[in-house]
Amino acid sequence: MHEWRGELLRDAILSRELLQSRVDRTLATDPANDRINNRMNGEAGGASAPFALSPDGNNTNFNTSLTQWGSAMSEADKEAIESARKQLSKDAKLPQPAKLKAPKLDLWARAHHSPFEADDTKIGDALTTYVGGDYRVDRDLLVGGLVQVDESNRGLTAGPGSIAGQAYMAGPYMAYRVTPNITVDAKTAWGVARDSAMADSASTSFATNRMLSEAGVSGSWDINKWQLSQKGAVTYVDETSTAAIPGVAGTSVDSTRLRVGPELKRQIDVGANKSIEPFVYYKKSLNMDQVGGLDLTGSQDSVGGGLTLNKPNAYQIRATPDFTETAAESIDNSVAGR
Repeated sequence: MHEWRGELLRDAILSRELLQSRVDRTLATDPANDRINNRMNGEAGGASAPFALSPDGNNTNFNTSLTQWGSAMSEADKEAIESARKQLSKDAKLPQPAKLKAPKLDLWARAHHSPFEADDTKIGDALTTYVGGDYRVDRDLLVGGLVQVDESNRGLTAGPGSIAGQAYMAGPYMAYRVTPNITVDAKTAWGVARDSAMADSASTSFATNRMLSEAGVSGSWDINKWQLSQKGAVTYVDETSTAAIPGVAGTSVDSTRLRVGPELKRQIDVGANKSIEPFVYYKKSLNMDQVGGLDLTGSQDSVGGGLTLNKPNAYQIRATPDFTETAAESIDNSVAGR
């Protein structure tokens, strides 16, 4: 009896690790806010492909939207017209490509895949998928909604067993332009999950309630051909499971994070329909879970910069080195390049 109960207690610990990793993934991915700047500024052009698939270290990101598809088709029309113009005489009259306006309604999807690794061996993976849509009411107001689906499965390195979860969450988001340079935004979502853990001969499952809320403010200013942008947001994520073991309290993980950071960039035309864009940025992330003050455990400071080389309808090359300092039991410094 004691051995069986001990195995179930270990399952409860594993379930907590599952919830914590899912909270971390939710905090690391913010697709709605990534879209707000372009949608509020009415940007619709520039995409030469209807979707984007990009690596990020060991992770992989995917995103697409109706706007991207429309922009890609418009760029393809421009290319076809220019190709025909070169083959015909100079006096030939060809139609001008239609100017694409940002649509009032846009539908989008984004996915983030990340592997779990230990001792250079893959022991599982997680796939976080978002689908959503938003409507631009007028120049200063954007409203929308999103659905998140998070699936993960991870084996154990210390013995036989695994932890797995399938989670859902949905809710609205909005953005409002307070001044020509400042925009405020917010989102909230609720959902459920079915999580399970198995170690040796014992197994257990948990029904988990999920909640997310966030409020943010961003600003953008033009300074002598440079663009300075600033973003700040407070995000709260809570995942609480019902007790599945008699006498053992339900598992709960919650986190409140404050994130701020400026970015400075400038686009420079170098001719031949090419441009380069140098940029520098700083990001600060703080844990606000501690009552009566900030908890520096897990806080991060990142500084980086780089250069983007862009040629529409052909390629975009972005080089980004950065330095990150993470405060844990000891300071952990890391340098990365992409």
